[in-house]
Amino acid sequence: MCIRDSISATWNIKQRADLSGSLDGSKEDLDVVRQSQADALDQAKAAAAQAEDPSAVQPLLSAAGFMETSLEHLTEAAESAAAQELTAALGAEQSAYQELLRLRDVSTRSRKAAATRRTGPATLPRNSIGNCSNWS
Repeated sequence: MCIRDSISATWNIKQRADLSGSLDGSKEDLDVVRQSQADALDQAKAAAAQAEDPSAVQPLLSAAGFMETSLEHLTEAAESAAAQELTAALGAEQSAYQELLRLRDVSTRSRKAAATRRTGPATLPRNSIGNCSNWS
């Protein structure tokens, strides 16, 4: 289960709890989401430790921090049947996902910069932008 799936699963559990008024019957689902979050946390920490690009470390560590927060709220929800903990867990999961998206952007910029250093800046043929004859 990826982080997007965890967000979706947490949302679905929360919606069911909001409709029914309790987390009854959601313990197994919460356990699956908690395990998925724990796995994602381990992966994020391992990736941060192995990151070769220093600019990738901060988003990974930040995502890991949000994953830890989510895991704490999911655990509290499971142990106390407190559905309101799911709102906090969902917010932390979404923040972790945002950090991973930021990491993707950092990686893309790094790859483009490395390619530019190897090949030089990309250039367009003269008048290629102004030539609109093919746009009609």
